[in-house]
Order: sequence, then C-alpha cells, then structure tokens
Amino acid sequence: MVSQYFGTGYAAHLMQLFDEYERQEVQEKRKAWQATVDAENELDARLDEVREGVNAIIAAALLVNGYHQHKRQWRKKRASNRGATGSV
Repeated sequence: MVSQYFGTGYAAHLMQLFDEYERQEVQEKRKAWQATVDAENELDARLDEVREGVNAIIAAALLVNGYHQHKRQWRKKRASNRGATGSV
C-alpha cells in the first residue's frame, strides 16, 4: 500500500477523486478480463469433453472395422494365413 499526499484544498480533493476514478477503472478492467478468462476456460473444458467423446466414437468404429492400435497408431489387422501352404 502506498500513500500519496496531495496537499489541501480544492485541487487536492480533485486529485483524490481522480485517483479513486482510476482505481475503479482498473478494478473494472480486471473484472472484465477475469470474466473473459473464465468464459474461455469453460469453453475449453466443453471442447475437451467433445473431443474425448469423438475420440471414443472413432476408436469404436475402427475396432469394429478390424483395426488395432500399435504405438498409438491405428493399423489394419493382418489376415491370418493358418492352414495356407506357404510356398507356391
């Protein structure tokens, strides 16, 4: 906290009013900024939920269609050749 002495009289009173106005303006800007940050954080959280849902749907569709994950990459499963002759 910093105290400033503006003197006495009408000029000092005007300086005090101006100082209070500036403080209120800064406080309003902080509140507006915090509201913006809060709204963006909520939007990010919602987008994360949507992304997780989409990833789950994609993973299910790939698994149903014969894909598997190998080192975090989706790959088509190989057909097994059991019972094949192996040489031509």
